[in-house]
Amino acid sequence: AYCILMLYYIWGWHKLDNQQPGIPTTAATKITVIVAVRNEEKVLNTCLEHLADQNYPTHLFEVIIVNDHSSDSTAQVVSSFISSHSDLSCSLLTLADKSSLTNNKKEAISFGILKATGDLIVTTDADCTMGISWLSTIESYYQSQASIMISSPVVLRSKNSIGEKLQNLEFIGLVASGAASISLGRPVMCNGANLAYKKAAFNRVNGYSGDYSSSGDDLFLMYKIAKTFPGGVSFLKDRKALVTTAPEKSIRGFINQRIRWVSKARLIKDTHSFIVAIIVYFTNVLLLIGAILLIALPDFSELLFIPIFSAKFIIDYIFLYSATMFFEKKNLMWYFLPGEIINMCYASIIGLLGSFKQYSWKH
Repeated sequence: AYCILMLYYIWGWHKLDNQQPGIPTTAATKITVIVAVRNEEKVLNTCLEHLADQNYPTHLFEVIIVNDHSSDSTAQVVSSFISSHSDLSCSLLTLADKSSLTNNKKEAISFGILKATGDLIVTTDADCTMGISWLSTIESYYQSQASIMISSPVVLRSKNSIGEKLQNLEFIGLVASGAASISLGRPVMCNGANLAYKKAAFNRVNGYSGDYSSSGDDLFLMYKIAKTFPGGVSFLKDRKALVTTAPEKSIRGFINQRIRWVSKARLIKDTHSFIVAIIVYFTNVLLLIGAILLIALPDFSELLFIPIFSAKFIIDYIFLYSATMFFEKKNLMWYFLPGEIINMCYASIIGLLGSFKQYSWKH
C-alpha cells in the first residue's frame, strides 16, 4: 500500500512539470501579505527587508504584521521598519490581551484578514526569506489559473549541522508529497509559510469557524476550500515562488513541532488524507517492529524486515531524488540512509505522542 501510494505521488509530482501558468503582462491584483508574530525580534527584520525588496508594484500590495502577545521588542522592530520604509504600505496590528488567544495563531491571521484591503491573501512566517519575484510569480500564476488557493514551495535553511540536513531532507519530502497530492486533486498537506488564497474564499468558508485546534491554520483551511471549491487548490512548482525558513535548532523544538504536526491527524475529516496518514504511520511501525525482531529472531524477521525496508528504501529514494533536484539540494541525498533509519524510529513514537501530548506554537 505504501509503495503504491508513493508511485502515485511520484506521478503527481512530475505532473506538475506540465503546468502552463502563463505570464500576464501587467500585475492587476491587490495583495495583502500577513505575518503573525510572537517574540520574533531576532528574525523579523530580515523577513521585512525581503518583503520590501519585492519587484511587485508597491501600490498593489500591503504588509500586515499581527503581534500575537509578544513579550520582547517585536513591536519596536516593526515600528522602526515602518518608519524607514515609508514607500511600503506596512501596518502593525496587536491582538487584544485575551487568555483564549494565547496559543492560537488562527486568531492572529483572522484579525489580519479582517483588516486586509487585498483581494489575495498571502501568508508567511517571521523567520522566512524569499526572492524578489516571490509575489509577482504567485500573482502571475493566480491570474492565469482559476485557483482559489495556491500552495507554493518551502525549504529549510541548513548549514553544516547533520541534524539540520536530516531535517531539510525530510521537510523536502513532506512539501513534495503535499504538492503531489494537490496535483492529483486530493490535497493532504500545505504550508502556511507560503500560502495564498482569495479573501472572498476565506470569508465564504467562514474562515476558521468550527475549527477548535490550536494548530492547522493552513491544513484545515485548505480542506474547507477544497470541499467548497472543487479543483480550486493548486501548487505552484516554481523556484521563483520559493520561501526559505529556519530549521528547528533544538531536539525539544523539533519534537514539539512534529507533535504539533502529527496532532492534526486525529482531527482530519477528509477520508483520503486519513487513509494516507494511516498507511504512512503503520508502515513505519511495521518496520520498527521488524527491526526489533531482527535482534531477537534474526532468521524469521529477515523475511519480514529486509524486503519491506528495501521496498520502502527504493521508492523513497526515487521520490526524494526528484524532489531534491527541484529544490537544488541534491547533496542532501548523502543523508538518505541514516534519515530513513531515524525516520522509522521517531515517526512511530511521535505518532503516539501526537495523540495526547500538549504542544505550543510559541513560548
